[in-house]
Amino acid sequence: MLNVVLIALGGAIGSICRYGLSQLFPWQGNGFPTATFLSNIFASLILGILLGLLMNKFSEMQGLKYFAIIGFCGGFSTFSTFAFESFKLNQNGAIMMAILYAIFSFIVSVGLLYGGYSLSSNLN
Repeated sequence: MLNVVLIALGGAIGSICRYGLSQLFPWQGNGFPTATFLSNIFASLILGILLGLLMNKFSEMQGLKYFAIIGFCGGFSTFSTFAFESFKLNQNGAIMMAILYAIFSFIVSVGLLYGGYSLSSNLN
């Protein structure tokens, strides 16, 4: 039951952070969806760092896994909004923007996850 509470708390904080980014960088259906892009890449970086730490340094801290990885990163990142924004860009005729958004989101998110993991797993 504690794990569910940790996930819920982390998810709530992550969702609030994502909402904050959407307020800082509102998207009206055209142009680059900055808020979602930032939330997804930051969540990927945080996830990579935490995975490196939990797998290599702090494997006994399972509560952190539930709170930060499943809860916070799950609440902070958003694939469904990314999919909707890509769809909406395409629907609005911004096909190239939709393609670039998808490519950049994938490359930067995966790159930051790898980078964060490498950085944190090599800490002494």
